[in-house]
Parts: sequence; C-alpha cells; structure tokens
Amino acid sequence: MSPAFRKATVCTVLFSVTGLAVGSGCPAVVDSIWESGMSAAQGAVASSIVAMVQSVEGSEAFNAQRVQGALRVLNEQINTSSNNSSNVVLNAKQATANLQVEIDNRTQVMKAIDSYGPSTGQGFDPCGEQVRSQNVAVALGEASNDMQEKVTREIDAAPGRFVSSPGAVVAQRLQAVKSTYCTADEAKAGLCAAAAPMAGMDVSGANFFTSATAGSAQDTAKSAMLNNLFGVPDQALGASSAQLPAGQAYLDQKRSKDAIASVAAASLKTIQAWTSSRSGSGTDTQSVMDALASKVDTYAGGPNYDSWAQTQATQSQRGLLLELAKMLSTELYEDYLFYQSGERQEAIAAARVALHASDMPTGIDAIQAASVRSKVAQ
Repeated sequence: MSPAFRKATVCTVLFSVTGLAVGSGCPAVVDSIWESGMSAAQGAVASSIVAMVQSVEGSEAFNAQRVQGALRVLNEQINTSSNNSSNVVLNAKQATANLQVEIDNRTQVMKAIDSYGPSTGQGFDPCGEQVRSQNVAVALGEASNDMQEKVTREIDAAPGRFVSSPGAVVAQRLQAVKSTYCTADEAKAGLCAAAAPMAGMDVSGANFFTSATAGSAQDTAKSAMLNNLFGVPDQALGASSAQLPAGQAYLDQKRSKDAIASVAAASLKTIQAWTSSRSGSGTDTQSVMDALASKVDTYAGGPNYDSWAQTQATQSQRGLLLELAKMLSTELYEDYLFYQSGERQEAIAAARVALHASDMPTGIDAIQAASVRSKVAQ
C-alpha cells in the first residue's frame, strides 16, 4: 500500500468518526486551527483519491493494451500456424498429385512399349517378315509380266505360228541335243558321240519343277522341254493355197489346235516363271516358289521356326494378335494363288473335253464311217 493511499485511509476514518460524533449529538470541535487542518486533510484526501483513481485507470488502460497486444500476437501466431499448416497440406497434396501423374505416365509408357515395342508387340521379326512378303509380291509381279510374249517368244509351236521348213526346226533341236542334252543311250544309238553335260535335261520333268535362274542353262532346258511337248511348228501355206477350200480347212484346224494347246502352254509357262529366280542380290533373287517357301517355312519348321516359336512366348496380346493376322493373311494369299491354279486346271480339263468333242463324228455319213471303223478294229 502506497503512503498516499495510507494517508487517505486515515483521513477517511477520521472523517467518519467526526461524522459519528456529530450524529450522536457531540458538538464538533470549534477551532479554526482544527477546521483548517481538517480542510487541508480533506483536500489531501480528495487529491489522493483522484490520483489513486487516475493511477488505477492508467494501470487498467496499460493492462488492457498489454492484453490486446498479447491477443493480437496470439491471433497472428494462430493465423501463421494455420497458413503454415494449409501450405504444408497443399504442398503434400500437390506432391501426391505429381507422383500420381508420374506413375500414370510411366504406366502408359510401359503399356505402349509392351504393346508396340519391337520385341513384344510387333510379332516375329517384323522387318524380315515385311521383306519376305515384298519378295513374294515382287516375284509374282515379275513372273506374270508379259506372259503372252513369253509363250510366243520361247515356244516354237506357239499359237498362230507357221514356219516354212519344220524340218529345219527339228534339225536345230537335234543339234542342241547332240551338244547339250544327249544321253548315254542316245550316244550308243549314234545320235551323238558321248553323253552331254546336261544329259536328258530337255525332257526332264524334275528339272522343270526345280528353281533356276532365269536365262541359265537349267532354265533353257525347261524351254527345250516345252518345245518337245508341243512339237514342231506347222507348215506355212502359200498365199494361193490359203485361199483354197483345203487351205481354209487347214487354217481352221490350226486355229482350233492352237486354242486348245494355248491353255496348256500358258499353264506350263506359268510354272516355269514361278520357278525362275530373278536377277538381283540376296533374297531379291528368289523365285515365286522360293519366296513363298521362305514365308511359309517360318511357321512350318523352316530355318526361322525355332526363333519364331521362342518369340511367341514373349509377345503381348497385341503382338500375338498381329502374328495371327500375319498367318491368316498368308493363308488367304495362298488360297488366292490356289484359286488361280484351280482356274488353270479347270481350263485344261475343259480344253480336253473340247478336243474330244471336236473329234466326234458329225453327220450321217461320218457316223456310219465311224461305226464301220470300230467294227473293223474289232
């Protein structure tokens, strides 16, 4: 308790006692000195009370300011802590989102690699398979190119061809036999002095179905075999003879014979073209049959079969489906080629029927003559 406060308290007590004395009937002390002292004391007490009140109010204001300042500091701390916590949560969520995006990106990349990668999503040897397919297409294109010209150019008895001397053609063929195709038995018979290097190749069906380079000795032997099959060209007629009825009949029979033989000629020349290797390098020289064999052997136990089988174990679903599509497309292409072959077989069968039909007798006289001939034959 401060001294001023103690003095104010004592004065207050004295005033209270005086008041009680007056109230009880005791007369107040009448003394100027006392009165002046009391007045002075009363003024001092009032001043002390005012000062005390002011001091208390100042303390309250100061304390209020301190409390307000503390509250403001606490509020800032709370706000700062809340902001920091929000930033931490936001950063954590952003980091989680970035990680998820990275995981998704890597998942998509790995899926793309698995689906489209050369070792898992493209089937067996995609580049090699493309080359093998192109070889088949190119070989077929070159084999079918100018087929009619090949028949006319390489077959002596081609449709529509006449020669002035069939004997000269026979002599030329015999000369080729003596120098190139003479066999040991033909040499014994006196056709040639000794067996030739390619004995019998001009009449060999085995050689005809063997792949050989176009223009090589083996390929020439194939053409010689076809010439032996179709015989020598027909004798040419003079202009005057061609105008006679007999000449007209001869020319008509020639056209009929050529039409029937042309079916077989086209089919046989196709076989020769399919077994003729092309000019070039590497696999570009393959014949049609060799190119097809290279394509099919991958799935049928050929040189690439083991690698193909091992590749299937590592393929993704897309890679396996792609490999299946390749196999089915190869099978479909072979069916197309088989259809073309079937057309040629049907044409040959129809030509034989047409040949027999043309040999049938027509008219009463012809039928009677045929009947007489059959009886004589019996």
